[in-house]
Amino acid sequence: DFRNTIADLITVKHYSTISGYMHKKGIKVYGEAIGAALGTMGNGLNSKGLVDIPMGEFWTETDSKFRQEHPSDILEAASAAHIYNKPIVAAESFTDIRRPFGPPSFLKYLADYYMTLGVNRFIIHTSVHQPLDDKKPGFTLAIFGQHYTRNNTWAEQAVAWNHYLASCSYMLQQGLPTSDIAYFIGEDAPSVAPFWKSMRPAVPDGYKYDFVNAEIIINNMQVKNGELVLPSGVRYKLLVLPDQLTAMSQPLLKKIYDLVGAGAIVLGPKPNLANGLVNYPNADLEVQKMAEALWGSANGSSVTLNGFGKGKVYWGKSIEDVMKSLGVDNDMAYTKPDFSTKLNFIHRKTSEADIYFVANERPIEEHVSLRFRVEGKVPELWDADKGTSTAVSYRIENGHTIIPFTFDPYGSVFVVFRQKATSNSLELPPRIILNKQEIKGSWTIKFPPLFKNTTTVRLDSLQSWSTLPDSTLRYFSGTATYTKTFNQQRVEPGKKYWLNLGDVREIAEVRLNGKPLGIIWKKPYAVEITGILKAGNNFLEMQVTNLWTNRMQGDKNLPADQRFTFATNTIFGNSMEGPGIQLIPSGLLGPVTITTTNR
Repeated sequence: DFRNTIADLITVKHYSTISGYMHKKGIKVYGEAIGAALGTMGNGLNSKGLVDIPMGEFWTETDSKFRQEHPSDILEAASAAHIYNKPIVAAESFTDIRRPFGPPSFLKYLADYYMTLGVNRFIIHTSVHQPLDDKKPGFTLAIFGQHYTRNNTWAEQAVAWNHYLASCSYMLQQGLPTSDIAYFIGEDAPSVAPFWKSMRPAVPDGYKYDFVNAEIIINNMQVKNGELVLPSGVRYKLLVLPDQLTAMSQPLLKKIYDLVGAGAIVLGPKPNLANGLVNYPNADLEVQKMAEALWGSANGSSVTLNGFGKGKVYWGKSIEDVMKSLGVDNDMAYTKPDFSTKLNFIHRKTSEADIYFVANERPIEEHVSLRFRVEGKVPELWDADKGTSTAVSYRIENGHTIIPFTFDPYGSVFVVFRQKATSNSLELPPRIILNKQEIKGSWTIKFPPLFKNTTTVRLDSLQSWSTLPDSTLRYFSGTATYTKTFNQQRVEPGKKYWLNLGDVREIAEVRLNGKPLGIIWKKPYAVEITGILKAGNNFLEMQVTNLWTNRMQGDKNLPADQRFTFATNTIFGNSMEGPGIQLIPSGLLGPVTITTTNR
């Protein structure tokens, strides 16, 4: 009771007051309510439900490892948006104190992962005002980044990364979220998405869920056709109560009693007491009476199911077992060519289409089959980076659509079902590599004016700038231009041709025979050149940009008045790498190849 009083004060006197005042001024409110890892102070879903755009936060991390509190915080923000009918889920994004300059190729897997948790608007942390042209990277927010400002080395090339985030966000703002499970967040302290312990029962792969609170269940949930439905149209097939639940408020249990009677399906333990002292001791007796009726002879071990009214109550079963017994297969499933193969997904639905976003969590290619709980529609592959859609082989069987797909390292794809299928299958010829030829020989690199000189270097083979003998070039940070003329013996009609740059550190803007091929910022650093490549001599030009890191390392060895770089915080700036840290690879590393395919 005491903790709920504090939580109510935070909710009503803080978030409700701020939102009400701002709305009178015509201003919408973003809010990281109540903040990651601050659950003992308030109710997360209730607080996030009072702002117009609920937010969570996430930081950059070691590959595929995430701080415990951040995925939960994002899930809570997404759940609040879904259950309170708010279309935007925002996030303080990419915060860091050790790797503040990106690059986008590193940030992408984080963006993809959190988009599969529900994020559809990125608030990049941070972009400090840069009033001075001669102080770079410039002003910082204490030790915190990203340093996402006009002074970043790749600021001019950021348009490609921004386009990717914007395209994905737009797609993930369409329609309504599709989740099978409403997972009760609890009434105890703390009443937030659990990050300090494992969820029990665990939600199996292939099913999406939203956290729900007592307020939403009591005031908004109804049953239609055996599903739990909110006024927004969001629907759930199962309400899950956490295994540790022992008590429940009388109003909440009364609503669950009514929902099950109307046909809802519930999984969870039987409460034996009422929360708090409201209407004590009668509340305990009422809770016990309703619980006895709902759970009947179910005891969580020898008896795991009780029918009540039109609905059912399970206790002691896994979520997967219950969903299977209801005939509800995974919304998305995939084959695992390797034990560590890991894909994440999110599903949204409009009146016309099912939209899936699927992302590869590993830095290697994955050749998989994807199975979606959709039938009767043709799948299309939508590429958020290129803005293209392509056909894909598929087969429809047993209420599912199955497609083959090869994910790039940390790759992602939208699978969109729009058009009615006129056939249960489509078989397209696989893409086959017919030839792969390396572009060998010397390269010319033109660096911008350094020490008042323009520096042109000719390399017999590609190598990192950090290994060049000239210290000015070894510590260079910025953009340099590579040029090379190469001979293509023949170009065959009907074939597809691809330029693959191999390894790039970090971003390349490419032209072939004077025609722009775009900004290449992520693996596999490849672009189609069909129709641009010609038989005979071809002129390849690319501007390659690295990070500030090497120049800041070099400046450690210079007196302060001779340094190229400046940052208002030394931890963020020149001291972000410890003594003795090696320079990071920079530039075009290759090998650069021309690949010929059948399609």
